[in-house]
Amino acid sequence: MHLDYTRDGKLLALADTSGVSLIDVRTGERRHRISVTGVQALACAGDQLWLASREGVLTRCAFDGRVLGEHPLSLDHTARLIAAQVGPAAALWTAGTPVLLVDDLGTIASLPAEADALAPVAGRRYVRGARERLVLP
Repeated sequence: MHLDYTRDGKLLALADTSGVSLIDVRTGERRHRISVTGVQALACAGDQLWLASREGVLTRCAFDGRVLGEHPLSLDHTARLIAAQVGPAAALWTAGTPVLLVDDLGTIASLPAEADALAPVAGRRYVRGARERLVLP
């Protein structure tokens, strides 16, 4: 089971074996359901919900359940999506070769990230871990 909150904290995205539910945090009611199988990771990235499948597909959805697009993603069954907390929709895909995924007007720009990338900050910037230090490029 995977979960993530929207930036404003109003919705909770919760993935199970048959799909993803978008739950209103205040009322506990399910607002939308997206039928999708094989969700490996999810992230609330900006104004979108991003779903990474075990088959190597990144699916972008609106918070009303509409599918906005699908994009190829490198296969890595241990990787996770970590959403940027400010700026446009972006997330770090923590694969063996990590990449920063950025929504560029409906297309996904896949930018190389360094092996010690920890989390995206905004857009094309991310925090790196170097021994006892955190580095922001």
